[in-house]
Amino acid sequence: MSPSNTKEELLEKGALYFEAGAKEVWICDLLGHIEMFNASSNRIAESLIYPAFPLQIEP
Repeated sequence: MSPSNTKEELLEKGALYFEAGAKEVWICDLLGHIEMFNASSNRIAESLIYPAFPLQIEP
């Protein structure tokens, strides 16, 4: 996520990734917070592919 991205743009990009076969989409903001979404575009609490992946990383 860059400062110029809107939430709508990111969700639109996520939809394109899902159309291409992605199982999950992870969005990392500028502070290192990660949001994860499934193919139904629902926010998920943790990755189903890699449950140990952190929801916060060092920016």
